[in-house]
Amino acid sequence: MRSYVGGLRRGESPRDIFLPAVRRFAAKFSEATGLNVEIQGRDDLPIYDRLAAELFQMIEEGLSNVRRHSTSGYAKVEIAIEDGHLEMQLRNERLKRLGEASFIPRSIADRAAALGGQTSVYTDKNHDTVVSVQIPL
Repeated sequence: MRSYVGGLRRGESPRDIFLPAVRRFAAKFSEATGLNVEIQGRDDLPIYDRLAAELFQMIEEGLSNVRRHSTSGYAKVEIAIEDGHLEMQLRNERLKRLGEASFIPRSIADRAAALGGQTSVYTDKNHDTVVSVQIPL
């Protein structure tokens, strides 16, 4: 987060530094926790400062939740722009026997709502838990 903010102070555009900053954070997080983290998305996402900072916090909180509340060995973050919305999905392995996901991470949902967005959680066909955030641009 510090390197991201430092880039903003140097006048760099959030669209040019956001995903590289997330990838650096994910690499350090992986090294410290042993959780394999994959980040997917375009490096030049058309996002503004506040959205970038809030999204970075959501990713950080989501990865921390995976580490603390699951036995998953991996997490995958996908970020894209679709139909005028920024979409972020955080996936991690969920044991099939646990059934459907039945929670909403409050801090992530609150951040998304403050930006006019919404959060949902579901289990996909591969039995991964998916935290999905959509924020209008």
